[in-house]
Amino acid sequence: MDKSWMDKKRGSREYFEGVNQFVAFTSPSARNGKMLCPCAKCVNLILQPVNVVRDHCWASGMLNNYKVWKFHGESAVAMTATECGSSQVQESENVYCDFRGMLHDLCPPHEMPPEPMEEGPTTEHPVEGPNDEAKKSYKLLDDVDKPLYEDAKLPKDHYEAKKIVQDLGLGYEKIHACPNDCMLFWKENVNLDACPCCKESRWKKNQASVASKNASSSKGKKKVAKILRWFPLKPRLQRLFLSPDLATSMKWHVNGRTDDGVMRHPADSDAWKMFDSKHLQFSSDPRNVRLGLTVDGFNPFGIMSTSHSTWPVMLVLYNLPPWLCMKRSSLILSLLIPGPTSPGIAIDVYLQPLVEELRELWDVGVQAYDASSKEIFQLRATLMWTVNDFPAYADLSGWSTKGGLACPSCAVETDSRYLRNGHKFCYMGHRRWLDVDHDFRKESMLFDGSNDTRSAPEPLVASNIILETEHLLGRCLGRKCQLAYNKRKRGEEDESGWKKRSIFFSLPSWEDHKLT
Repeated sequence: MDKSWMDKKRGSREYFEGVNQFVAFTSPSARNGKMLCPCAKCVNLILQPVNVVRDHCWASGMLNNYKVWKFHGESAVAMTATECGSSQVQESENVYCDFRGMLHDLCPPHEMPPEPMEEGPTTEHPVEGPNDEAKKSYKLLDDVDKPLYEDAKLPKDHYEAKKIVQDLGLGYEKIHACPNDCMLFWKENVNLDACPCCKESRWKKNQASVASKNASSSKGKKKVAKILRWFPLKPRLQRLFLSPDLATSMKWHVNGRTDDGVMRHPADSDAWKMFDSKHLQFSSDPRNVRLGLTVDGFNPFGIMSTSHSTWPVMLVLYNLPPWLCMKRSSLILSLLIPGPTSPGIAIDVYLQPLVEELRELWDVGVQAYDASSKEIFQLRATLMWTVNDFPAYADLSGWSTKGGLACPSCAVETDSRYLRNGHKFCYMGHRRWLDVDHDFRKESMLFDGSNDTRSAPEPLVASNIILETEHLLGRCLGRKCQLAYNKRKRGEEDESGWKKRSIFFSLPSWEDHKLT
C-alpha cells in the first residue's frame, strides 16, 4: 500500500485522501466501532470511534514514524521491499521497540470518558483536552518522534538539562557530608552547620566568612564542602519489570537456567543455594532481586597532574542471564562518593542511604507491576556479596589487608615474616592450603627449610566476626578521629586485624551469606 501521502502537507488533497484510505483499511479491525487513534496527540494510546480517528488525523496529523500500522492490523513482515524499501522495513519494525513499547506496557489502551456537549459552536465529536501531566507526556512523545536536526531545541544551560533528566525519572538526591568523612548531614542531622565529632564546618572555609558577613542579606549563598550523590534504588528496580521482555529476563535464574551441576551463573554457586535453603519465602518468588555490590576509586581528571579519587558504588543484577547481567546497561549506579581523597574505612558513612534502602527492601519490599504476567506484586531485594579489589575489600570489610595479618582467609592465623633488609612482609604459610599428600609439603629446601603438615585454617564465621568487632561499635570513622584513636590505641588493630564492623552486618540477611 502506498504511504507516501504521510509525508505530504497536512492540508493537501493527497493527505486528505490518504487518511480516508487509512480509515478504510483499518475499519475492519475495529472493535465495537472503536480503534486506537494514531494522531500526534493520542499516539496510539486512546481508543476512539472510527469517525473521530479520521477527524483527529486530519486536524493533528498522524505520527511521523508510524509507517507500519501494527496496531491496526498490518504486519511489518508482510511489507515487501518493493513497497517501501528494505531499509525502510528495518526502520519500521523498530518504531515501537523501546520507548513507545514501554508506554503501551505501562499504560494499556483506554477509552476516553464521554463528556457532555457544551453550548455554542463545537465540533461534531468533542473531546476533553489533556491535563498538565498528559501534556508533558505528549511533549516527550513528540520530541522522541522529531529528528534531532529538525526543529531541535536543546537545553540552553545545565539547569534545563537536569530538569529534562528529572522528568524522565532519572534524578538523584544530594546529601551533604562532613569534609572529614565523619557523618552525613542527613535525617536528624540535616540542619547542623558543623560536624559534632571533628567540629569541622559543613561549608567551604572560604565561604564561611562570607556567609557570616552576609547573614542578614539574601545575596550570600553558602557552598557545601562535600556532597554525596544518592540514586534511589527502589524506582530503578520497579522500572525493570515495566517491560515484558526485561521482566521475563529478571526471572531467568529460575525459569531459564539449566541446573545440571555446571557453574555458568552465580545461581549455580553454593553461596546462592545455601541462602535459598535458609530463606525459603524469599527464594519462592523468582522476581525478588539478588544484587552484588562493587566499588572502586578513579581519578576523573586523569589527564591532568592532580590527585583526586571519586568512588562510584555500582550494583549488579544477578537475576539476569550471564549475557545481560554484566552489560553496561544492566549496571545500576547507586552512590557517587566525592573526593578528593579516598574515604577509606569511612565508606560506611556514605553507604548509609543504600543500606537503609536495602533493609526496607528486605523487610517490607516495594509494590511493583510485572508487565510479563500483568500483575502487581511486592518486590523484595537482598545484597548477596561484594566484588572488589584488595584495597577496596579492606575498606568495605574492615579487615586490614596490610601488615602481618594481611590475608583475610587465614585471618589471625596468617603466617607472615618481616624482612628487615627488604622492609616488607613475606607470607610463607600458603602450603597449608594444598592437599595433605602434596609433594610441596615435604620440599623444605624449596621454601623456608621446614616441612608443613598443618591443615588449612577454618573460614571466618559471621557470628565470630560480630564478637571480634564488638569493641569497635560506635567509633567515629572520620579521618581526624581515626588518627587520634590510632595514637591512643597503637597496635590494637595489628592484634585483632579489624578496624571496624562493616555496615553490611546491619542488613538482616548478611549473617546468613556464605561470603561475608
